[in-house]
Amino acid sequence: MDSATIKAKANALFAEAPFVSRIGNSNDHQQALSLMDELIKDYETNRLLIEVLAAFIERWEERAPGLADFNARVAILDGDEAVLRVLMDQYQLKPSDLEPELGARGSVSGLLAGRYKLTCAQIEALSDRFGFNPEVFFRKV
Repeated sequence: MDSATIKAKANALFAEAPFVSRIGNSNDHQQALSLMDELIKDYETNRLLIEVLAAFIERWEERAPGLADFNARVAILDGDEAVLRVLMDQYQLKPSDLEPELGARGSVSGLLAGRYKLTCAQIEALSDRFGFNPEVFFRKV
């Protein structure tokens, strides 16, 4: 494929979906997350685009004004329960508000007390609900 063809295809992609290469606001971020949800259904086929899009999503999430305070607070946490407490504080939630993602109130209480660790399904549900990268829960402490 010649460079003119590559440039034309790239320009067509960025004209149709500019958020693939530049996330400038929360609407672009939501569109990028939606596209990512679709792409990961066939990871191997879409791997290269996933890697490009993931880099721009990560850059936005690190610098977004609305996420700066959240990111700073999460950066100093150690453990699932601490991340859950920040989410609850940030969104003014009660333990019962997290039951759809975490299960019965006893499960939520156990997680907050540090008796249990989050499962992959719970992490995915929290990430979907709050629109953040699940890597928050996989930090080394």
